[in-house]
Amino acid sequence: MSKLFGLIFILLLMVSIYLLVSFDMNSSTKQSLESTPVQSVKIVMLGDSITFRTNWRILLNRNDVLNRGINGNTTGDMLKRLDEIINMKPEYCFIMGGINDLSQGFAVEKIYENYISLIQKLIRNRIKPVIQSTLFVSSAIFEAVEINCQVEELNSRLKEFAENNQIDFIDVNGSLSGKTGLMADFTNDGIHLSPRGYRAWKEVLIPYLNKLNLQSGQFPPFQSGEISRFE
Repeated sequence: MSKLFGLIFILLLMVSIYLLVSFDMNSSTKQSLESTPVQSVKIVMLGDSITFRTNWRILLNRNDVLNRGINGNTTGDMLKRLDEIINMKPEYCFIMGGINDLSQGFAVEKIYENYISLIQKLIRNRIKPVIQSTLFVSSAIFEAVEINCQVEELNSRLKEFAENNQIDFIDVNGSLSGKTGLMADFTNDGIHLSPRGYRAWKEVLIPYLNKLNLQSGQFPPFQSGEISRFE
């Protein structure tokens, strides 16, 4: 009987996280795809609702970046729509995903395999993949310890793959997370980022972009607007 209650408990946890991460998926996703002309796209931000919930052009102060975060997306969903990004012919594709996969019960091994498929397809099409560590959840989320153990395993495997294959890996958790997970100051609900969280993410990315000589000054910058869609 205790095993049955345990299984029901885990199932309810997965459903609650999935509903939280995929908030307003159908309506808001259509509005998220910013109207940057395809020919001017140099950077694509690929991900789920965590990527979706900011305006990257305003956050990074550049107009050659396009948001392709979609609420509720798993890494499998990202793989299915990768041709759209390839057709844009960006130079770089920054990837972050996996939390929805875990909420739906996918094993770390499957998520890792999807990541490798994404990376290899981008490389074959002469687009440089940049792996960003999957964010931990905060300690306020039920079963945060178990979830974060899986996130840690995924990130560890992705980092090792990146190091062995000369692919850039950016540790976003190093700035946004503490010993117990995503820091409370950087999240509104334990999973998604607050405006302060997005600013912290930005501070992780700017030195990397500068190192690649991708400073915002190359294009007319955006000077105003909301950093987060859900302030």
